[in-house]
Amino acid sequence: MEIVKSLLKVNWQNEVDIPKKMTHQIGDYLIDEVRDVYHLPISFEEIDMVAERCVNVAKIRYKKMKEVIQFGSKQIEFYVEYSDRKSLGITITPDLTILVKAPVAASI
Repeated sequence: MEIVKSLLKVNWQNEVDIPKKMTHQIGDYLIDEVRDVYHLPISFEEIDMVAERCVNVAKIRYKKMKEVIQFGSKQIEFYVEYSDRKSLGITITPDLTILVKAPVAASI
């Protein structure tokens, strides 16, 4: 999680370098802190596969997501975008779209 959070920036999922860097750093961590420490017989191919899956999960976790809440008898749709920030931001656009920017650790 710290590896991913340290490399987050706006629209990182659409770039090539940041996901590659995440995959590389996660792979290094798995080798140094998991495989070597616990003497696990994990191949480099398996480590690469796990690292790539971690980045894919991060892409899903940190993307803009559509959510719905019930407020009385009304359903309110809004979009949540998680990013490396400390506060919650709420924007209502002229077309009445609600955008919520939330810290990575926040939950709905």
